[in-house]
Amino acid sequence: MAKIFSEKPQPDKGQIRLHTEEGRYALAGFLLGIAFPALATFIKFIQLHLPLNLSSILMLHRTEPLLWIIDTAPLFLGLIAGIAGKRQDDLLETNDKLLNWENDLKSIQANLEQLVADRTNELQQRNSQMRSTVYLARQIAGVEEPTALPEKAVELITQHFKHYSAGLFLLDEDGKTVILQAASSEGGRKLLNQGFNINVGGQTIIGRAVERAKLYTAQISPGGSWSANGDPEVSKAQSEIALPLVARGKVIGVLDIQSEQPQAFDQNEAEVLQLLADQVAASIDNARLLNKSHAFVSNLESLATQQTLSTWTEYLKNQKLVYQYTPVGVKSITADPTPKKNSGLHIPLLLRGQEIGSITLQRKDTIHFSRPERDLAQKVSLQVALALDNSRLLEETRQHAVQEQTVNEISARFNRSLDVDTLLQTAVRELASLPEVSEASVFLMPSDEDKNKKIKLNQSLSK
Repeated sequence: MAKIFSEKPQPDKGQIRLHTEEGRYALAGFLLGIAFPALATFIKFIQLHLPLNLSSILMLHRTEPLLWIIDTAPLFLGLIAGIAGKRQDDLLETNDKLLNWENDLKSIQANLEQLVADRTNELQQRNSQMRSTVYLARQIAGVEEPTALPEKAVELITQHFKHYSAGLFLLDEDGKTVILQAASSEGGRKLLNQGFNINVGGQTIIGRAVERAKLYTAQISPGGSWSANGDPEVSKAQSEIALPLVARGKVIGVLDIQSEQPQAFDQNEAEVLQLLADQVAASIDNARLLNKSHAFVSNLESLATQQTLSTWTEYLKNQKLVYQYTPVGVKSITADPTPKKNSGLHIPLLLRGQEIGSITLQRKDTIHFSRPERDLAQKVSLQVALALDNSRLLEETRQHAVQEQTVNEISARFNRSLDVDTLLQTAVRELASLPEVSEASVFLMPSDEDKNKKIKLNQSLSK
């Protein structure tokens, strides 16, 4: 910030004039006052016709008291003139002070105008950086592929911020090193092909930025950049800033930017670049989560497809359902429903990507089915597949309900039995009443400790 007031002492012009104007006025008044006694003495000499000599002057002044009063005129006139000169000096001094204050005010005004201009330029530059940051954030957020996002980020940053180069590192799975994922300089791209990485921590600002989750700036000595290996123009980089990439409270990498200018990254630009780094980190994290979500959904779809295939294979294991509509009505057939070539329209019944059946349509004439008719048949086949699956689920639900009801009824009958023999007889009777059960037996076996006293109770019922 420029200094408003100058610290250099200024000479006091009023003090210089104090000895000139006041003394000059006093001397002029004294000399003017001498003219009065001289003129009065000369007039008396003429009136009295006295000779003009010193003794006559002394004798005249002893005899004329009025001349005594006139002789004091130089003193009073000199004193009055000196007072006037002092007033004049005071006025001149005040005027000089006012002039000095005016100069100071002009200097303050000039400094304030310079400060306003500097601040305006700074705000304009910051607004420009913020607009670039918002634009870059939108461009980066639009990239959904994690592998393409780092390259896009360093390219946009280098173009819009006009820096020498940029590199993006991501933390590996063990959290001990950061691996170069994208670089905008020639040397950086060579290192990218070599799998360049930097240890977390250590002496590099990249390692410290990842370890401590805070940005670092540094001046680069010739050949001291991480991208010096293989870069013929590495001497251009003179300053560097490492910005941590933080997503959901965890460091996932670092964004390193190098500039050709020394001390290129001030506090304002560092803050703007950190905002951009946060957006890059969020975009990378979102892209990773999106890929995981897609993979999870794909696995779910695959499992659903496999489950659908397994369920319908088991459902149709011992049965083959084929129905045909003819002018005489609907009938069940056992013929192979696979259509032959050029034998009408074949529409598969697809359920979660699996074919569980098909619909075959044939016309009375030889005219081919039109595109709208095929689309209509396709839509109908989707609804038929869903309806069949719903019907199967309803049937399974009913079966489970019947089983639960049967279990509850058997349990109720068991609870009414008062002794073991009656309970066993009830058990085999109820089990034998189940469908497809021809014989039911219940055995009671003692524990190993009672093998010497083994008792076997056998209750059996055959249909």
